[in-house]
Amino acid sequence: MARALKPLLGGLLLLAWAAGAGAQTIGPDLLIPGTELPPRGALRIAAQLSGHGGRSYFSPEDGRTRLTDGLGGDSGALTGGIEALYSFSAHAAAFVSWLPGGVLASAFSADEQRRATGFYPLHAGAWVKLTGSDGLLRGTAAWPVDSGAALVVSIPFQWPDYERELERRNQGLSYTAENSGVRAWGFGYLLEAEWHPGPPGVSLWAAHDLLVFLPADYRSAGLREFEENRIWELLEETEAVDTIWYRYQLGFCAAPRLQVPTEAGTLWRLSLPLSFRYRPAPIFDGRIAVINTQEWQLDLGVQASVVLPRLQRHTELVVGYQAPVAGRNLRAEHRISTALIVDLTARSEL
Repeated sequence: MARALKPLLGGLLLLAWAAGAGAQTIGPDLLIPGTELPPRGALRIAAQLSGHGGRSYFSPEDGRTRLTDGLGGDSGALTGGIEALYSFSAHAAAFVSWLPGGVLASAFSADEQRRATGFYPLHAGAWVKLTGSDGLLRGTAAWPVDSGAALVVSIPFQWPDYERELERRNQGLSYTAENSGVRAWGFGYLLEAEWHPGPPGVSLWAAHDLLVFLPADYRSAGLREFEENRIWELLEETEAVDTIWYRYQLGFCAAPRLQVPTEAGTLWRLSLPLSFRYRPAPIFDGRIAVINTQEWQLDLGVQASVVLPRLQRHTELVVGYQAPVAGRNLRAEHRISTALIVDLTARSEL
């Protein structure tokens, strides 16, 4: 599988040299570039295909890292996800975002039988444009800042059954190694703003999101945590736990953006997102069981898109690449993504 993924990832590298901020912030970043809303009544759909590969973890001196590397080592995977947004007024929309989505194929260097076929959480909510043209707040049309806010719910996919998968592995069968993302319900918000300093087509975009999670059954945790819990069962004076509480996660993202229209009617967009994600150490059974298990990561990327002209529907192609800069307790993954955005109900404005 690892050999099969190398040509695929190499092909994606040739197709894209930029990374989407959509994988790092919750909400409809891919479907609302620069806090723009599509016309009222528009239904916008996006499909994304991503490839990512990671070498070990950020903290090689961490004992938990050595344990986790023994479960699979370096990794490569292909994921696919979708987004949908419906603009039901001039300044408001409802959205569903499932990015990166589900793992379609994967490979691990330390275990040929290991597979990551889990699902990322799904985010849904309502987005409201606050300032700028068609903003909800009155008297703000002349502001040089476009801004919006969203209320978001994070819906987990409680899969797979790791106890069953561990039994399959012990029998020499293939097994599911890990489930990506947080397996707990979460509620939070997303804030976006875009400043226009003056030159046409040049702007600075920033976003902040926060999700607060509910306690979850420990069996919904990833394989790494599940096996550590099994290990705790074998240690004296250490009991296994029943619940895991991820507490919260927050993110920040900033990107200079450039829009360049051409004489042929094509609109090019380019952005350089710098994103940060943090989640504190989870709490087990109402108490913090393991120290130094907080997760954080800083990513730098590039994202480019082109809005195709003279088509009946708004059609946009997006390519992206994001690289890990620093972090802890997370795999240092390089991610390449390609996406197609189509507006099913509104005609192209170009």
